Amino acid sequence: MRLLSKSNYLRGIQCKKALWLKIHEPDHFFQDNNPLFKQGHDVTAASHHRFNATMVDMNLPFMERLSVSKQWIDEKKGMFEGAFLYDQCFCMVDALIYQDGGWNLIEVKSSAQLKPVHIDDAAFQYYILHHLNIKINHVYICHLNTSYCRQGALDYIDLFTLHDVTNDVKDMQPIVKKNTHELKSLSKQNQPQHPIGPHCFKPYTCHAKPHCWSPITKGSIFEMARLSKEKKFNYFFQGTCSISDMNASQVQNHFQKIQVSCEQEALDYLNYEALDTFIKQIVYPISYIDFECVQLPIPPFELMRPYDQLPIQYSIHIDDGNAIRHKSYLAPYGNDPRETIFVQFIEDLPRKGSIIVYNALSEKRIISDCLNQKLTINATTIGNILNRMIDLETPFKKPMIYLREMRGKTSLKHVLPALIPSQSYEQLQIKSGGGINAMYAKTGDSNKAKHAIDALNEYCATDTLGMHLILESLKRILNH
Repeated sequence: MRLLSKSNYLRGIQCKKALWLKIHEPDHFFQDNNPLFKQGHDVTAASHHRFNATMVDMNLPFMERLSVSKQWIDEKKGMFEGAFLYDQCFCMVDALIYQDGGWNLIEVKSSAQLKPVHIDDAAFQYYILHHLNIKINHVYICHLNTSYCRQGALDYIDLFTLHDVTNDVKDMQPIVKKNTHELKSLSKQNQPQHPIGPHCFKPYTCHAKPHCWSPITKGSIFEMARLSKEKKFNYFFQGTCSISDMNASQVQNHFQKIQVSCEQEALDYLNYEALDTFIKQIVYPISYIDFECVQLPIPPFELMRPYDQLPIQYSIHIDDGNAIRHKSYLAPYGNDPRETIFVQFIEDLPRKGSIIVYNALSEKRIISDCLNQKLTINATTIGNILNRMIDLETPFKKPMIYLREMRGKTSLKHVLPALIPSQSYEQLQIKSGGGINAMYAKTGDSNKAKHAIDALNEYCATDTLGMHLILESLKRILNH
C-alpha cells in the first residue's frame, strides 16, 4: 500500500507531474540536501518549550507509532509528532494539545509569516484527524516572531506567533477530499503531461525543475533581467521563447534593451567612458573585502532577532600596487563572534585606500549593525570604512559593461566566470551562500571541523580574490 504523506500531498497539489516523478523516478530528480531542513528541525525543537506535551518516540516501528498516538489520544495526553493514518493518507502532527474537551492542532513553521501553503498543510492533517473522529477545537499555525529581540534567556512565548486558521482549514475540506482522491490514484497512471509554468516556483521551487526545464536553453526568455516571472511566462506562452525573438521596443528598462540587443547581435556591450570614470576613482592600496554571515531562526545571542545576520567570517585581499596579500578570520563556533570579528577586521584593514565590495548595501549593513548592537567599536572608524567603500557590482548593474554570459545576472557568481571562464564556484564545496549555515555548524564538530573550516575559508577567499580578478580584467579591457 503506497501512502500519501503530507509532503507528497503538498508536492502533488503544486504539480501532479512532480509527485509522479517522485514516486517513479526519485533518484533522478529529488536529491534534496536543503540546508533549511535543519533550521526547520531547530524551530520545531524550540517550540517544544512553548507547549506542554510529550514526544512520541520517532524510533518506534511505524505501526507502533500509530498505536501509541491513538493510545495517547484516548488518554487525552498532549503529544509532539503524533502519527495518524486514514484511508492511505498519513501525517505526523507537530503538536496536539488537549483543551476544553477537544484538541488543538498546531503546525510549527520556521518562516517569519503565515503563508497559504501552511493552511494547505494544516488542512490535510485536519482531514485525517477529523475522519479518525478526533475532535479538533482549533488549528493553529505557529511561526517565528521576527519582532522578538532576545534579552537574556529565550522567551519561548514571545519567540513564536500563533495564527488561528480553524475556519480556513474547515472551509478547505471538500478540496482536500478531492485532492487526496486524485493523488492516491496517480501512481497507477502514466506520467502527466504538465507544461512548465509559474507553479514550478510556487510555493517552492520544485525539485523536478532540472528535469522539466532541460529543453530550456541559454538565451531563453527566462534569462531576461528585471522582468517578473509572470511576464516571462506570458511571453513564453505567446511563443516568444528566447530573448533574441524580442524587439528592443518591447522593453522599457535600459538594462533590458542592452540585453536584447546583445543577444540579437551576438555581441557584448561596453560604455568605455563610464567604465573608465568608475575605475579612475579607485586608489591604492585596494582592499577587497567580504563578510560571510549565518542567519539562524533561533537567536543565539543578546540583542538578536530570528534570522538576523550574524557575521562569522571575513576575507580581505589587499593590493598595494606591487603584490597581493591575504587576511582572513573565522570565528570559533558557539561563542558570540560580533565584538571579536570587528576588532580583528579593523586591525587587518588598511587605514587608507579604496575598499572594494560586491553588493555594497549588504556589506554596509553588516558593518553598520555593529553600532546598533552596542559593540565597543568607534563610530568614526566605522564611518571612515563606509565612506571608502566602492561597489564593484555598479558597472555591471548600470550597465557600463554587459556580457552575454552573465545571462542577465549581475551577481559575483555570474560575473566572475563570464569575464574569466576558468573561474567558477562549481568546484568549491560551498557553491552559494545558502550552504554557509550548515557548513559553519560543522566547525563545532571535532570530526568535521577541519574539512568545514577549509571549505569556508576557500569560499570566502574566492569572493575577494574574484573581485580582484574582475577589476584587473576591467582594466585590461580599457587598456589601463
